[in-house]
Amino acid sequence: MNRKFHSPQGFTLVEVMVSVSIFVLITTIGIGALMNINNAYKQSRSQRIAIDSLNFVLDSMSRQIRTGSQYSCDPSSPLVECYNSSGSSSFYFVDQKKREITYRFVNNAIERIIVDSNGTVTTEDITTPDIITLANVVFRMRGANTSQIGSTQDSIQPFVVITINGEAHYIGKTTPIALQTSITQRLLDIPSGS
Repeated sequence: MNRKFHSPQGFTLVEVMVSVSIFVLITTIGIGALMNINNAYKQSRSQRIAIDSLNFVLDSMSRQIRTGSQYSCDPSSPLVECYNSSGSSSFYFVDQKKREITYRFVNNAIERIIVDSNGTVTTEDITTPDIITLANVVFRMRGANTSQIGSTQDSIQPFVVITINGEAHYIGKTTPIALQTSITQRLLDIPSGS
C-alpha cells in the first residue's frame, strides 16, 4: 500500500496578501482613532488650562474683595454704587492692608492697580490675553456705606456681582466663556437696628 500524503507547506500568495491587507486596514483604522483621541485630549487639556486660569483670577479677586471695605465703582469718588443694568468696567475698594485696589477691564484683560500706604502704584494684568481674550467685564455693586460721605447709612450688606464674557484660545480654536460670581463683604456693614 503506497499512500501519498499531501502535507501543506505554507500559505499561498493570495492568502498572505489578503492577511496583510486586512492587517494594514485594521492598523490604519486603529492609528486614526488613536490620533483623534490624542487630539481631543490636547484640546480638552488646553481648554481646561484656560478655564482654570480664569477661575484662579476670579477666585483671587473674590478673596481680596470679600475681605475689603469701602466698595465703589468709581475710584475717583468713593462709595458709588453701580447696580444698574450696565454696571461698571472698574471696581475700587480698600483691602485689609489698607491698600487701595482697583480692578478694571482694559485692552481685553483685567488689570489690577494697587496703591499702597506710601503712594506707590503697582499696575499689572491679571489675565493672560494669549490664553483668554475678554470681551466684557462688568462689576455691579450695591450696599455702599454712604454714611461715610454724609448721608444716612443703608441697610444692605455690601455685595458685588462680577460678570465676565470672553473666549478661551487653544490649538487654533476658540471657545466662548461666560462666568459670574457674587461676593459679599465679610465685614458686617449693616446698622444694628436693621
